[in-house]
Amino acid sequence: MSGKDFEKGWSVSGWMIEQLGDGFIKDNGTAISELVKNSYDADATKVIISFEKAFSKDLVDSRVSISDNGSGMDKDELDYFFTVGDPHKRKKKENADGEPFSPVYGRWLHGERGLGRFGLQKLGFYSTVVTRKAGQPTYSFEIDWMKFRELENVQDYKITIKEDDDEWKDAFSGDRTGTMLIVSHLK
Repeated sequence: MSGKDFEKGWSVSGWMIEQLGDGFIKDNGTAISELVKNSYDADATKVIISFEKAFSKDLVDSRVSISDNGSGMDKDELDYFFTVGDPHKRKKKENADGEPFSPVYGRWLHGERGLGRFGLQKLGFYSTVVTRKAGQPTYSFEIDWMKFRELENVQDYKITIKEDDDEWKDAFSGDRTGTMLIVSHLK
C-alpha cells in the first residue's frame, strides 16, 4: 500500500437486523418453527411453547415463551448466537454422508444459515434468553429489537450477559440444562 491507500472494513446497519427477521422468516408460525428447530438441534427431548399471554389485548403485556431441555449454551456458543449468519452447526461432527449431526442423539441438524434466532425479532419487540449447559453457569440476557432501528452499526449495541442472575436461579435447578426464550410485546 502506498501512503495514500487505506483499508476499510464492513459495517452492518441496525436496519439490516430487522430485514433479516422480516425477510427470511415469513410469518409468526415460521418464526416459532425456527426456534423449535434450534431446540431439536440442541438434542432437546421436550419443548414447551406457552401462549399464556400471546393474545392479550394490550400488546405491551403480550408474550410467548419457548423452553427446552436441550444442551443449552456456554460462553463459546453465545458467541455463535451473536454472530449473524454463522453456520456453526455445519462445523459440527458429520455422519458418513457428510451431514452435520447432534452430539447426543445423532440427529440431522436443521439450522444451516445461522438465522433462526431472528424468529425472536419476528415475533416481538423484546426478547429474554436464559440458557444453561451442563457444568456451566446459567446465562441470561435481554434484547431490545427496537434499538437496532437507531444504529448505524450493529456493533454499537452492547448486550449485558448475566451469569447466575438471581432472577433466573430456579430456571435450571440441579443439573438441568436447556434454553428458555421469552418474547414480549408481540407484533
